Amino acid sequence: MPVTKDQAAMLASLAIACRPNGAPHWEAPGVVAAIAKVANLHLPDVALATIRAAMDPTAKTPGVIASTSSVHWHEKTQPISPRETPVRERCNDCGKPELHPLHPTDHPFERVRRTEGNAYPTEVAHLRGLIRTAPKETS
Repeated sequence: MPVTKDQAAMLASLAIACRPNGAPHWEAPGVVAAIAKVANLHLPDVALATIRAAMDPTAKTPGVIASTSSVHWHEKTQPISPRETPVRERCNDCGKPELHPLHPTDHPFERVRRTEGNAYPTEVAHLRGLIRTAPKETS
């Protein structure tokens, strides 16, 4: 499962708490931004690399989290296919996960809405009615 916005915020708090004494301080927005760049990877892999990077006293900025070729990444770095993302974690407009690097910025992220109860038969009947009443094209 890819990293959600809420999970990135939790990881950022944990990463900041893991910084060693004397190491440069990291700010939460910077950590979240770095995690967003690798949010299409598996959550456990991102979490381990984030903590490993946070524990590194030589890591001056959280940007090292986004560098999957750094020493902090021991995990696989294969992106999750969109099909592996649960529907409830996708954007209602474009179908991409919230922190997907290619999620368009022309619209806000809105989770896929769930239909309450068993409204599918009603929706199907409505769509069938629209199809039947559509004017036929004549050639």
